[in-house]
Amino acid sequence: MCGMIDDPEMPKAGKHCELEPAQIKKSELAVQSVISAINGFTNPWRILDKSRLYSLASGAPIDPEVEADVLRTEAAGRAAKEQFIQERFISKRKDFFDHLKKLRLKTMDYCSKRVKLTSAQGKLFVYKEQSNLTFQLLVKSQIMEMPINLEELMRYPLSPVPHALGSPDGYFAKTNKATILHHLLQDRDEDVPYPNDALFIQDGNALFHMMSNLPPTFGGICMQLLDQMVAKHHFVFSTDCYQPDSIKAQERLRRGSSEKRIIDGPNTRRPYDFKSFLGNELNKKQLCDLLLRVWGSNEAASRIEKSMKAVVCVDGRSYDLKSTNGKVQTSEIYELRSNQEETDSRIVLYLHQAVKWGYKSSVVRTPDTDILMILLYHASRINLSIYLDHGSGKHRTLINVTELSESLGPDYCSTLLGFYVFTGEDCTSAFKGKGKVNPLKKLEKTPKLHKAFRQLAADWMVTDELQEEMESFTCIMYGQARMTSVDTVRVKMMRKMVGADKVLDSKSKVDLERLPPPKVCLIPQNKHLED
Repeated sequence: MCGMIDDPEMPKAGKHCELEPAQIKKSELAVQSVISAINGFTNPWRILDKSRLYSLASGAPIDPEVEADVLRTEAAGRAAKEQFIQERFISKRKDFFDHLKKLRLKTMDYCSKRVKLTSAQGKLFVYKEQSNLTFQLLVKSQIMEMPINLEELMRYPLSPVPHALGSPDGYFAKTNKATILHHLLQDRDEDVPYPNDALFIQDGNALFHMMSNLPPTFGGICMQLLDQMVAKHHFVFSTDCYQPDSIKAQERLRRGSSEKRIIDGPNTRRPYDFKSFLGNELNKKQLCDLLLRVWGSNEAASRIEKSMKAVVCVDGRSYDLKSTNGKVQTSEIYELRSNQEETDSRIVLYLHQAVKWGYKSSVVRTPDTDILMILLYHASRINLSIYLDHGSGKHRTLINVTELSESLGPDYCSTLLGFYVFTGEDCTSAFKGKGKVNPLKKLEKTPKLHKAFRQLAADWMVTDELQEEMESFTCIMYGQARMTSVDTVRVKMMRKMVGADKVLDSKSKVDLERLPPPKVCLIPQNKHLED
């Protein structure tokens, strides 16, 4: 650089700014931000329904008309090129410089601008949101002869779906939940030994998706699952149950669905794409019912005989399996009946039963972060050493949940559960761009709000007082710790984006997703925590 690096009079002589500690820290934050954004997208290799196109941002299948245009884009472009050559070079029916018509093909971006709404009469219609329609209306409201008061305007979401809480197609905003697990375990590198004679509790639906080298028939799949379980000697194999029109059903819809298949019996051959088969909840229900039949049949007796405790949970009911003289006896365990949809919600019930059965320790196997939050909350109340077998491959790790709960303290664990649900999980929307770790760090520095989240985790009832505390914390999440009204924060952040001495116009750089949801949307969002 013309000798500038070697010039002793230059303040940065011989140094590269990229190696400065501040620049290294800034670059690391930028990289982590990119990684977090990528983790927040849907993994295209895990989408079950291969017959549809999906939006990686929302995870929802796109409209068929958009899908058709996207898939024919290349062919349409080539046809337009051939038409151009034919009309302007060969036949010369058109002048070379004549106007070119656009193909007007719909793109993936078009899909995010359509929202299905239900009218008061129950009719379904489609609302088309232009990319900057909300912002354009906002600008128009401020340049009229009598501008609408901005403070009043910011009390409303300005769109059918709040920008901070969901996507225009009506789905929850999602966040990477696993980051909070890494945050809690970042200073815990020691290896945890596997406990002896522990009750092994398996999330069955998770295991369905992790299976490899599958047998050709469904009966063979059931036997392969049983072989994996009896190797643990003491096990509870729990599957989800499926209730129509539940909150969880929206999450399943977001993940996509495949066609329904009929399983006639153990000899029915499995489809080539087994993961796509699992995309239909009716298919999974048939598989769970068949699994109970196969495990309860005499063909499974020799395998059941190897286990000391064998329990299978299907459709909210649990059955104890015992092998005697080459026959399997199946008896229902009435204490474990539950109407909870997911295994996550029933794990604590199984752990309390494990204490009654005389076990001293239990290992829960699941890839879901939700269960860690639930276990941390209940660990101090269960007279049992609880372990979580989490992750897969080289990232698989055994977590001593009981020790972690003791080190964090019961109050912190109670606060953590309320916070975790408030900031987004499968059945509640996340706050766009906020994640979980940074808000948790802010909560840790605000002890006065810990009681509110403990109260939320204790009874899941959002009172008016608790609603005010949740609103105060939302202000803190958005960097306004001295404020208690999200509507006021929205006005302040909007004016900061526009500029202190500038007027809102079409050139203003305003991102409505960066604003917190208004109070009229935050109230039902928090009330949703009661469900």
